[in-house]
Amino acid sequence: MNTRIAVAVFVALLTHSAAACSIVGFRFFEPNPNSFEPKYDEKDESPVLMPAPVAKILSVQRGTTAAGDACTDFGLLDVELEWPTDSGYTLDEVGFYFRVASGAEGDPIFPDRPVIGTLERNRLLFTWLDGHPSTQQTLRLRVEVFAVNAGLQIGPSTYFDLKVSPGEHRGPRRTVRDTVARHIGQRAAAEQRR
Repeated sequence: MNTRIAVAVFVALLTHSAAACSIVGFRFFEPNPNSFEPKYDEKDESPVLMPAPVAKILSVQRGTTAAGDACTDFGLLDVELEWPTDSGYTLDEVGFYFRVASGAEGDPIFPDRPVIGTLERNRLLFTWLDGHPSTQQTLRLRVEVFAVNAGLQIGPSTYFDLKVSPGEHRGPRRTVRDTVARHIGQRAAAEQRR
């Protein structure tokens, strides 16, 4: 049943270009300090601290056409976060903030709330309206990433640099429609495993 729904959604997305642009490769993490139970080290009963995540850019793709042209005016940034398995907090218990530390006025890529991946909690796909390469500027960003738990405790920051020229692609080359299809297929497979 879930596969049929996924196929129907996929067909609808491909036939409606505006909907095809609605790629969301993250969801918002919702902290809840009222129900948060802090964790303590069993040996010395000190509070368990969160580690810094390690960010890895899997792919980045700049827009290829003028604004409003069937979603190919979107930029795509696919990021994977490594989270230590020996951390006192699991990926299910944290969200991640992404902030531009330097290199841009205004931030068209990252939301101002903590996020988690839609399919895998540590893999996030960010999109932004990028336009045709002739109108783009080189992106030179230093991005800060840190974890937050349900009690609003934050972990230490880590940073990654993103430098992408107009029209540049790094990593797997995909169209926006390919990306939508991949996300829908992965979501359907995840639902079947449950």
